[in-house]
Amino acid sequence: MRFITSLALAMALVVSSAAVAGPVVSIDPIVLEGDVVTGVGNISSGFGASETHSVNNSGTWVVRADTTHANTDADNVVVTGTGASSFSLLLREDMALASPAGARLDSFDSLPLNNGGNFSCNYFLDGTTGSSDDSGIYYNNDLLFQEGSIATAAGFGPNTPYIGFFETKINNNNLVAVMASIDDPNVASTVDRATTATSCLSPTSTAGQRTTQSRLATTAPASISSCGRAILRRSVGETGAAARRRPSI
Repeated sequence: MRFITSLALAMALVVSSAAVAGPVVSIDPIVLEGDVVTGVGNISSGFGASETHSVNNSGTWVVRADTTHANTDADNVVVTGTGASSFSLLLREDMALASPAGARLDSFDSLPLNNGGNFSCNYFLDGTTGSSDDSGIYYNNDLLFQEGSIATAAGFGPNTPYIGFFETKINNNNLVAVMASIDDPNVASTVDRATTATSCLSPTSTAGQRTTQSRLATTAPASISSCGRAILRRSVGETGAAARRRPSI
């Protein structure tokens, strides 16, 4: 009887442990060093940092990687796939872009991916007029606004240009949040920070926010919800390393 009781207890503990552990999670490779990127070369050992990879709830993913292509100005790629299936080329350095006219992709920041399979990104550009317009915010490969263009968000002074961008976030309603550098004529500095949200369903109707009583941290919003609320980090004090930082929604 003691043996049967002990056995029953042991079996109960095994069942209980299995219940607590939950379903078995499989880990499958999706991109490996040596994989062939058709028309470019083989994946080399240089993968982008973790923030340059993204996956959505459908298992669709994007991964940034280096390749063995001989031209180092055209060897960086972003590949995409779903699950552990084969991948395809999504982006490549030096690829031609539809807008602005004559522009080519020089490099790119992280590519957050929403559940619809759409992404947003800050592209750095070749083939523009110069350093004052050589970056832009893109929804997939569609240009939303370019460095040097006038910011139309409420709260900006008239004729406030975008003079640079940090990274972006996109929600499942295709609302893109951007951390941008601007030069507002009404602010006594040459570089100001701003958060801007753009609906990709109506990109000319740009909403935004500018903070003059605190300095925004030079990072993208940490997240943007489906209802359009974003969380980001900013300094409570005016300037300096001693300024405290807190989340802002």
